[in-house]
Amino acid sequence: MAAADLCKPPEHRIGATITPAMHDEARALILETEQFLRPAGPDTVRRWLAAFGPTVAGRMPEAEIRVRLQAYETALDAPLCCYTKRSLQMAARRFKFFPSVSELCELFDEITRPHRDAIAKAKRVLQTPAQVATPRGPRTEADKQRVAELVALAKRALAEGSATLQGRDTHQRPANAEFEASQEKGAA
Repeated sequence: MAAADLCKPPEHRIGATITPAMHDEARALILETEQFLRPAGPDTVRRWLAAFGPTVAGRMPEAEIRVRLQAYETALDAPLCCYTKRSLQMAARRFKFFPSVSELCELFDEITRPHRDAIAKAKRVLQTPAQVATPRGPRTEADKQRVAELVALAKRALAEGSATLQGRDTHQRPANAEFEASQEKGAA
């Protein structure tokens, strides 16, 4: 099962049974995704901010740029997945001038949201008890006989209905007591 399918809540997969293998996949997805959400080291943050600063500094003096970047460094507490080349491109496209810490945090929240959602969905899968599918054995002779009887009854009902319908209103359904009785017998 693909990770995208695993992340769909069970209620969106009608008739889905959570299997032990799905629990294993959910655990693996959580471990892998939590790696993206682990705290970024100070060196990673500094390198990202050093690359980000010139994209939004405009004609600001270098001393002021350093002060702003140091303020970001102390104020930002974003996970590792926020300090990537892609996030740098996103920030450069979004901000024309130095953004506030709040604006950068909004960007980082957008970046981390899919990871956090995936973990939440995988945890929902883990909360659902796993069921081992019980294989259905081969059909018995009694099962085969029952199916053959139902097919024969259905064919007769269709043939009788077709002949009867030629002289009846087509909106009325022909009654077939034998077919209905077999259905009741099969349901019991």
